[in-house]
Amino acid sequence: MSSSGVESLWGRGTRVFEAVEIDGNGESNGRHVVLKDTWIESDRMREGNTLALLHAEANDEDRQLVEKFFLSTVCHGDVWTEFDLLDDTANALMRGLSISPDHDSLFKRNPYSQSPEPPHKIHYRIVFKEKGIPLARMKSLPDVMTIFIEIVSGAF
Repeated sequence: MSSSGVESLWGRGTRVFEAVEIDGNGESNGRHVVLKDTWIESDRMREGNTLALLHAEANDEDRQLVEKFFLSTVCHGDVWTEFDLLDDTANALMRGLSISPDHDSLFKRNPYSQSPEPPHKIHYRIVFKEKGIPLARMKSLPDVMTIFIEIVSGAF
């Protein structure tokens, strides 16, 4: 559905796929879902946990708004490799090694980062029930502008 997040060297490498849910026997149950695959900073709260908190903390009136304006999570979690190793930049990719100070100038860091070190990232996936349309694929400029107006104004 979208892979624009992988174009930047310094981004999160986010890709969004349409997928089909399968049952315990590996058979398709026909229900289409959306899988978001991304690399996030290790200390960042997971999107699925944030959405669960929004639902849990909302009163009856707010719960209706949360259900209307946020996607429904099917499942989410950090990705683990076949060797029972968390898929992350520090251990899975670098295998616990670090770049020595006399070689770190060979690696250009994100010029927008406030940190002198590249952030430790973890591979994370979240699955949603609803399927949207990326803004870049919308064909109607008035529809795009309506979405932007609703975002900025909080219109319901």
